[in-house]
Amino acid sequence: MTLVEYKKSMQLQLQMLEARLHRQQKEITRLENAHKLHRDLFEAVGAAVFILDPHHRILDINPAASRILGTTAEALRGKPCYTVMHCTNEAPRGCPLSAVVATKTYATGTMYVESLDRYLWVSCTPVFDDLGEVEQVIHIADDITEQVRMRDKLEASERQFRLLAENSEDIIWTLGPDERYIYVSPAAKRLLGYDPEELIGQHLSRALEVSGVYQTVRKKLDLFFHRLKNGQRDESPVRMEVPHRRRDGRTVLTEVVVNKVFDRQGEFRFFIGISRDITERRRREEALRRANKLEAVGVLAGGLAHDFNNLLSIILGNLEMASEDMRGGRPADPYLEAAQNASLRARDLTHQLLAFAKGGDPVKRTTTLEDVIKDALSRTTHGQSILPRVRLSSDLQPIAVDRLQLATALS
Repeated sequence: MTLVEYKKSMQLQLQMLEARLHRQQKEITRLENAHKLHRDLFEAVGAAVFILDPHHRILDINPAASRILGTTAEALRGKPCYTVMHCTNEAPRGCPLSAVVATKTYATGTMYVESLDRYLWVSCTPVFDDLGEVEQVIHIADDITEQVRMRDKLEASERQFRLLAENSEDIIWTLGPDERYIYVSPAAKRLLGYDPEELIGQHLSRALEVSGVYQTVRKKLDLFFHRLKNGQRDESPVRMEVPHRRRDGRTVLTEVVVNKVFDRQGEFRFFIGISRDITERRRREEALRRANKLEAVGVLAGGLAHDFNNLLSIILGNLEMASEDMRGGRPADPYLEAAQNASLRARDLTHQLLAFAKGGDPVKRTTTLEDVIKDALSRTTHGQSILPRVRLSSDLQPIAVDRLQLATALS
């Protein structure tokens, strides 16, 4: 090989070496950039990240883990994670990292860390060496304490609700926007004769079989949804009386209180209601009403009997005076007219007594208040030297009233 050829060979090898060094430098730069990116991501992750070896020793932690533990990565390197997190001398039962090392697969789990009084959702990802063995484990712990405690509160609330609903004498139910029952408490068996399972999923129209009842309730629902569509959120409870037909065909009257349930975004979710059997209460109220009416009838009948006795005295007195005048040859017309008027009032009293005997409903007729007042005054002042004077407004309208009852009350 000549000197010239040797120089050319050396130049070519030098160029190849420079190109190789350039490629290596680019690869180093790429790896450095990738490392920096990974480090930035590692430090920016909001969850706590631990880099561990297969023996649970801490190799590194990110700032989020430092904040949770209240210390630095330098202070924890080389220490087993279970001594730091759980204050124990061995890994706790069910530790995901132990499962990763044993199975060489990804593992997750929820753990309670007593020393921190926190619940953590943990995921462990294995990192393998060239021989396929677990070299490191990336351990990510996300604080889910608030979610767990909220879930526990909701579960406790649901248990309380079910305990209340399942032991209540009233039917407690929930109804979806599609008018189908979501939940019905066991009281439905006692009140209506149906098992709750027979009603859950059923449409409201099938539960309200009494004629006209569903249509009435449907109008209230349409009004609510119309207002809701127009942005009018009405959370006030609705009260109504709803008759139901039992499985055996009997009708029971229920008092229903319905509330609306909205989610945190203000969206309507479902109705929740309580249905109470008031059939017996209504019977007692009706019996009491009738008893009170009978008592009132007795009081009024006593007054009517007193008035009737007065009218009979007027009739008898005027007939006796008319008889004496007729024997003396004098006209008896004024006495007979007075007796006739008293007889007519006695007839009205009789009609009133008959009306009360049939239930006490008033017999209303259109009349003027002036006539009623004058009639009452004539009864009160009959046989007395008092001359009543009545002043009434000229624009009073006729009224529909039981004339005799009102006159009796006024007199």
